[in-house]
Amino acid sequence: MTNPKRYGEKRSAIRRKHEQTRGERAVVHRALTTRTIRRDDIRCPNCGILQGADVTHTEGDPWASWIHECVACGYMIMESEWDAVEVAA
Repeated sequence: MTNPKRYGEKRSAIRRKHEQTRGERAVVHRALTTRTIRRDDIRCPNCGILQGADVTHTEGDPWASWIHECVACGYMIMESEWDAVEVAA
């Protein structure tokens, strides 16, 4: 017959170890997944302001993502609305 108190302590220790390793894996995964490919100057379709935006690639995805939050109005600009503008230097 097993001691219920000892059995409960063992299960708690296993659960804590599992949660800790799962958290560590998530942190490592987030740190390594995204990298910037290039920086575009875009125009917000909502308010018309020009701003810089990053085109990023996430490891494991077959394509890059074009998504940016407008600094002026907070509108989420997606790939279908991405209007890259040539800015004269």
